[in-house]
Amino acid sequence: SLPNPQPHQLRQGALSMMQLKKVKEDRVNKRRRVEQEEKDRRRKKDERNKRINNEKIVDSSSSSGIDPKKKDVQAHQNMDAMKKKQRSVVDKKRSMKIESSDSESDS
Repeated sequence: SLPNPQPHQLRQGALSMMQLKKVKEDRVNKRRRVEQEEKDRRRKKDERNKRINNEKIVDSSSSSGIDPKKKDVQAHQNMDAMKKKQRSVVDKKRSMKIESSDSESDS
């Protein structure tokens, strides 16, 4: 038998069955194509969002020009320096009090 029979070879609605089968196949193919296009669109959107998020992360870390880990270390060093400065101010005040109390006791 031939793959595509001629109309005169078909009997008892076989032609309409073939046409119906072709329409169903077309619908299935269209549905698959639409689903594939949706899947591709979602994948591209996800990739774009990931790229945008990565750029935001890079921008936030590069805006200061310092690696985030180094930034933390630098923040701790700054805090240590501030504490030392405060201690030196307190020490100076103490020494001034001691000197003033010594001079008062001498008199």
